[in-house]
Amino acid sequence: MRRYAIVGVVLLVVGAFGLIGTALWLNSRAVSSRNDSQGAAASGAVLGRQIFQAGTDENGQPIPRSGRGMMGLACADCHGADGRGRRVRLMMGTFQTPDIRYSTLTTPHEGEPAWTERDIRRAVEAGVEPTGGQLDRRMPRWSLTDKEFGALLDYLKELR
Repeated sequence: MRRYAIVGVVLLVVGAFGLIGTALWLNSRAVSSRNDSQGAAASGAVLGRQIFQAGTDENGQPIPRSGRGMMGLACADCHGADGRGRRVRLMMGTFQTPDIRYSTLTTPHEGEPAWTERDIRRAVEAGVEPTGGQLDRRMPRWSLTDKEFGALLDYLKELR
């Protein structure tokens, strides 16, 4: 009888350690998953800044673009590091670039409608305004993946 009691206690201890180990393992996976998603959000912000400031993808390669004017290598080259727009000087004169911060684009002003995220993408990739008009020919037309556009949009939202 005593022998069965010892075996029972041993089985209980082993089972308890198994349950504790399983709980710890599941918790570590949950923490790891949470850290991965936070890391993904952070890497998206980093990618958005990289696209805006350098015009390069996550591998440091130039993002494909087209357009007759092809001014600048990145958004910041013409629109400024803060996205507020600025006067750009060329050999043959100067021109004013617009404020492209998300808060400005998505707020109606001076008879212009508020832009949607779809409008912003269409402007960046095809050079078309929400009203259907063409953006200045000096504005490059960027070929962005969904991930790149999302990261760029997130970065524009950060510019205050």
